[in-house]
Amino acid sequence: MKPSTMAANGRVVIPAEIRRRHHLKPGTRISFHEKGGEIYMTFLTVEMIRANAGFLRKCGTTKGSLLRALAKEKRREREL
Repeated sequence: MKPSTMAANGRVVIPAEIRRRHHLKPGTRISFHEKGGEIYMTFLTVEMIRANAGFLRKCGTTKGSLLRALAKEKRREREL
């Protein structure tokens, strides 16, 4: 486990080794989940969507629709 310190404004630095391993870039969306008193982060990347494509089919959501939604959100963020 790599420790990090939270700043006064709530920002936390993700260690470089983890950013490289997961191909995280500035602007990568992160989803937070709580379970049993612990906090989990999920990086919403194209790689994560592709890796879970089989699971998503069972939920009735297609990989293509998620990739399109991710691209649309990135375009919207660039316009801001």
